[in-house]
Amino acid sequence: MESLEVSAAETLTATIDSAGIERLRQVLADEAAAGDFRERTVTVHTEIARLTGNSVLELFIHVGNNLARLHGLAPTENERRWLHERQHGTRRIHRRRRRSGGRPHGA
Repeated sequence: MESLEVSAAETLTATIDSAGIERLRQVLADEAAAGDFRERTVTVHTEIARLTGNSVLELFIHVGNNLARLHGLAPTENERRWLHERQHGTRRIHRRRRRSGGRPHGA
């Protein structure tokens, strides 16, 4: 993950404009004012990746940050609900497949 973030920062230093610098300042200010980083979908890391213009890099950094937030810190109540819903949805899919002899639902 760190190498992706370094790559994004190196790329951005060569291409960033004044609007990009201002956007990073705003994201940093928002982070400083936030009471709980786990509630933030945009972090300075994801914004740096977005500003590079590389959507794949942005996606990987976004997913990595979300995994770190979910598994590195105690999840928020919203994240707990989301995880709970996904867990129960997965169980329903597995039950349907067992009943249908392993075929995907609707097949």
